[in-house]
Amino acid sequence: MDKSGTSGGEVVGPHPELIPLLEQHGLTWEVFRKRGRPAKGISERRRAVIRDLQVTGYSWADMVEITGTSQGFIQRNRDTCVSLRPEQVFLTCAWCGDGFRDSPSNVRRKQARGQIDFYCSRECRGKGYSASKDVSLVCGTCGEQFTRKAGVVSAGERRGQKKMFCSRSCANAGLIKPYRVQDEALFDYLAGVVCGDGSVHLVEGGGGGGSVVAISVGFKDIEYVGVLYQVVEQVFGFDPTKQENQKARAISVNLCGIEAARLFGMIKTSDGWVLDGIQYPGEFIAGLCDTDGGWPKKRGSDTRRAFTISQKDNGNLERTLPLWSAVGLHPTIRPYVNKKTGYRRVVLRVRAGEIDRFKERVPLRHPRKRVAARWFGIHPIAGSE
Repeated sequence: MDKSGTSGGEVVGPHPELIPLLEQHGLTWEVFRKRGRPAKGISERRRAVIRDLQVTGYSWADMVEITGTSQGFIQRNRDTCVSLRPEQVFLTCAWCGDGFRDSPSNVRRKQARGQIDFYCSRECRGKGYSASKDVSLVCGTCGEQFTRKAGVVSAGERRGQKKMFCSRSCANAGLIKPYRVQDEALFDYLAGVVCGDGSVHLVEGGGGGGSVVAISVGFKDIEYVGVLYQVVEQVFGFDPTKQENQKARAISVNLCGIEAARLFGMIKTSDGWVLDGIQYPGEFIAGLCDTDGGWPKKRGSDTRRAFTISQKDNGNLERTLPLWSAVGLHPTIRPYVNKKTGYRRVVLRVRAGEIDRFKERVPLRHPRKRVAARWFGIHPIAGSE
């Protein structure tokens, strides 16, 4: 005979641990295990027996073995057993007043976040927060007052912040890493890169969500992406993000956040470049040349041609002339009309006679343009080999 009181697959008697429970609830072994539709009150007594076994701590497999019933019978009584688990705590809904159960871990987590009221459903929670309109908070990003809403307040609390935010965009803007410049010279280089092939998208409303500084690099210059990563890491202390655009055949190196957009937006404005704050003219010119500049095609080992920068005729290249003069260079600017598009453009040209001075005072970092510089007797910057 095994533990369940069976011999040869046939049940011959109740399990010893089941006998006191049957006596307690007024059941006999034959009535307890009888199949078919039970008489009135028998189902409740059976469930009471299963409930007592559950509270005692038996597993489902043990209860099947002790009672001699099927797993389906235990499954049908699952709600009764689970609802009376001792590890759950009873709470009262702060809105409708109904009682409900929750686990102690959930209660402790909510209390750690400063939650005082508990709600039995999302509907009650929404009504409870909507009713507390007299509670005004101040947004940690835009400074405006707003009423408390569950989803917005917890957006910052999940990240360990004590600030409250009026919207998702303000929460994202208020929790980003600050852009603190650690290398002024390389920052001026990045400013030249942004003015050359970058774009500044600044969104002032809504906490600055969607603000980004994007630098476009073609697939053929993919090595330059690694250079930009190194420069950004030295300037700000962390890496940028990147995004591929297969249709444009380019990679976008992005500095996300309103702080980055404001920082570079003071230099590249909608009205033109503002270069009064550039402290290292050679670095700014190098960033501009690495993105918008170019060498002529090689025509013999002794060919020495001018370095050129071509842009739209919007007056920006004229604004760089004081920076060129500060490093001892005097390029020329000539406007022209593109025959294919009909747009008016302007070309800045560093004359061949100043190429040696150019290679000494403008530290190019673009891999392809540094290699092209050797064709014209120009050596890369010191320590770059």
